[in-house]
Amino acid sequence: MKNHKIILSIVLFAFTMFSYAQRAVPLSAEFSYMQPPLVQLSPDNTYRTEAEITYEQEVNEEKEINDSELIEWKSLPTKEKIKRKAADGANVPENVYFPTIYSQERLTSKIAIEGLQTSQESGASVKVTLNRPICVSSVRSQKVTRGETTTKIWKVDVTTTVVVNLTLTDVDGNTESKSYTGKAYYTDPTEYAGKLVGKGITQYKQKKSEKTGFKATEGPALDKALNQMNGYLSERYGFLKKKRRAPIYFFKARKFEYDKIAEAAQTLVGGYRLIENPENKEKFESTLLAAINVFQTALKEYKPMAKKVRIDDGVASYLYLNIAEAYLWLKDFAKCKEALGQYQSVQSRSKQSFKSKVTSDFNMANPVAHYNRLNSLEKSLEERYASNK
Repeated sequence: MKNHKIILSIVLFAFTMFSYAQRAVPLSAEFSYMQPPLVQLSPDNTYRTEAEITYEQEVNEEKEINDSELIEWKSLPTKEKIKRKAADGANVPENVYFPTIYSQERLTSKIAIEGLQTSQESGASVKVTLNRPICVSSVRSQKVTRGETTTKIWKVDVTTTVVVNLTLTDVDGNTESKSYTGKAYYTDPTEYAGKLVGKGITQYKQKKSEKTGFKATEGPALDKALNQMNGYLSERYGFLKKKRRAPIYFFKARKFEYDKIAEAAQTLVGGYRLIENPENKEKFESTLLAAINVFQTALKEYKPMAKKVRIDDGVASYLYLNIAEAYLWLKDFAKCKEALGQYQSVQSRSKQSFKSKVTSDFNMANPVAHYNRLNSLEKSLEERYASNK
């Protein structure tokens, strides 16, 4: 009988708690926004481009030597060629390969900073220096089963590495230097039978596969390095169009009514998208400010660490996140930070409140992740807008 009373008490307690427990319902608004540069290269948002290849003279000299050796190689008797392939197959002239000597125009055409224009009259410059690619190959064994027969074959893997140096100079003469590395991989489809001990194929065949692999990987490796570089340039110096999925919260509970908060949250779903069109600036601002007013009015009822109230720690936390998000896109960074600070204060207090723990554990929203992302965005955008005044 005593156990039945204990169970009944637990059930009644749980029923009471869930009757009052507010459930946060997350909505989301998806929109695009323009991220301003962190550093301004030039007031007119232009830059000139330059390019340099460090290995051009070296490769031209090597080609000249190899051309002479190739003429001699072709004149050799077949037996002598076979002999040299066996003795030093990695260095026969027909397997020598050289990196591409790109034109300056080809390299400079790959430089791109979102939102900025190229002009050879600009006081800011972006210089790309291309270093000689490095290509290496390796041999590995692989078991292949065909029908009931399993055999060992040998494959050649090729890796090409390209390093690009970047030098930026702004209109005031300040410089910045960085390096970017691109790698590309290739596996020769040829299956070598592997009659030799060790690597299984001759140095001649490995070098031949390496030459084929280099032709296939040189361009992609360079593109990867340049893509990394352009990503950095646009993120730091460009006007970059980005996407945001902003969480918005309203609430449901059996004992309380949140209709005005729900309506305000719904208006923000479409309201945030107004940011994409400058012509909607006035409507965008009025929509966000009206929603903020609803949330702030509700917060006047907030009772810290209280149970069975309409605006408890859990509800207040989400309302402050709604307010911080809205102020962020209104570019009122001071009020955004204030709301984020209030969110932190509520979270600190709610650790002592069992009621808020229940609320937090039983809803589907993720306020911590939202806070962290908002905090990061606020710092980034405030710094960027300050640097572009």
